[in-house]
Amino acid sequence: MIRKKIAIFVFVLVVIVGFGSIGYRLLLQKEQSTIEPVLTPWIEVVILPVFVSNIDGSFKRELKTGDEVGVGAIIEVKKGGEANIYFPDGSIARIDQGTKITIDAASFDPTSKTLVVKVQLLIGRVWSKIFSLTTPESTWEVKTANAVATVRGTAFSMSSYPGKAEQLAVGRGGVAIQFLKKGAPTGDKIIVEKDKMINFTEKIVLSGIPITTLVKNQDESTRTEIEEDLKKDEVLEKKQGGFSQNSSEFRNEIIEEHVNQSIVGQENSTTTSSEIFPEFKELRILYENKYPNKEIPVNSLISFRALLVRNNQTIEDRDVTSEVKWLVQTAQNISIGTITKGGVFTAKLDENSSEQTGSGEGFITASWNDPSTGSIFRAQTSILKVIIPETPIPEGAID
Repeated sequence: MIRKKIAIFVFVLVVIVGFGSIGYRLLLQKEQSTIEPVLTPWIEVVILPVFVSNIDGSFKRELKTGDEVGVGAIIEVKKGGEANIYFPDGSIARIDQGTKITIDAASFDPTSKTLVVKVQLLIGRVWSKIFSLTTPESTWEVKTANAVATVRGTAFSMSSYPGKAEQLAVGRGGVAIQFLKKGAPTGDKIIVEKDKMINFTEKIVLSGIPITTLVKNQDESTRTEIEEDLKKDEVLEKKQGGFSQNSSEFRNEIIEEHVNQSIVGQENSTTTSSEIFPEFKELRILYENKYPNKEIPVNSLISFRALLVRNNQTIEDRDVTSEVKWLVQTAQNISIGTITKGGVFTAKLDENSSEQTGSGEGFITASWNDPSTGSIFRAQTSILKVIIPETPIPEGAID
């Protein structure tokens, strides 16, 4: 009888231990599933309000902590606000008040650990704290209208405000900077080291002054800003320290901290923000047609330019030839040619149509989206006539 009771006891104990082991494994699996790495950027709204809008500015929605932020959307931190954007490797972009940015690229390969981040600063100030980018394909880039800063592992700020010089200031490591002239890189890249800064304007960039002559020690106000940012980084590093990089567990912890934040929801953004004065008033297309009677022979090349006319007449127009969307429009359902991204038009006619008519008419259009205001600028040429001359122009001839 005693042996039978002992056997039953042992059996029950084995069953309890077995089920307990299974339960523990299931619990462990569930816990592990909740701390998967987050592979898309997400935002922490430190101080309200922060908005996201589509490219044309027709819709605007207030963001809350934990929301993912997609490539191409405009993120705007209003006056008095502040936000952190967390990237998959744990790197952070901190957005100051009165700032607008667009994330042009944000990808992460968890296998190769390759991170590619490209941020366009439209107005305001951004602080970047980047982990060491471990692969050659990794990059972190912050771009303004006049320069692009590229790094592999550092901490720095970029600022751009209307009527003021743009600024790059480095808190850790070094930052490679290159000027942009009419949207294209110009001159050599140089490295701005820790505790150094550079101030520049569009006028300075267009003048061709070497970047090296502009690098200087940080002034007192800039140094104070940098020190505050580094202190904030220390706080964030402590928060992230107990987690595996930018994990879902870490995001849940941050969301919990802001659980009582109340948001407005959305606001009507069909009008331009009063905080940002529109820089441009219209788009113009320039070109020179040297042919008699304005008739363009097939195989001819014509270079078109697109210029944004500024509201401030004391500053020269901005060339956006390589930034606009070019289109060739037809007037008679006869293709008159093609145009490249750089504005080079090649006169062509459809074989079937050209045999019957010997000519075709159409025009060139250009459109450009202003990322600062969401405005869309459009322009078009007068009617262009493409003809087959009596003596054909050789392929690739230039006007």
